[in-house]
Amino acid sequence: MLRTLPPREIRGGLAECIKHDVIRDAEGFANLETNIGRALALLDFDYLNDLIAHNVEIKAKVVTADPLERGERAHLNFGHTFGHAIETTLNYKKSHGECVALGMAAAAEARDRSCADRRCDAPADRSRDRFGRACPRADCKPIQTC
Repeated sequence: MLRTLPPREIRGGLAECIKHDVIRDAEGFANLETNIGRALALLDFDYLNDLIAHNVEIKAKVVTADPLERGERAHLNFGHTFGHAIETTLNYKKSHGECVALGMAAAAEARDRSCADRRCDAPADRSRDRFGRACPRADCKPIQTC
């Protein structure tokens, strides 16, 4: 099925994978950091299928644990509040995945601006730095921080 999708949509899906690993799986995030070239090349479909299966498992566990979204399931919204605002502002000219990636960067940036030490060593920070601020577009440039 992945072979039928345009690269832009696969990259948008990678934003969701980054999100799931940031919020729930430090080891999975470290693995993704190591293998980001394989993921972004969009040629290793076995790796991408394994990555997707891993992230579906993460999401299923969170949803099963909180089916009514009264607690930890809210973590799945990381990037979505800003992302939906970006989608609306841009009249849906960017994909949902692209907007979620930008939304994760915006949420982490907002956290940085309110953080006492200005930069926290968290996976969200590393995803921004390592993956171009989690932006799924090949031509995306990092957002500058203060």
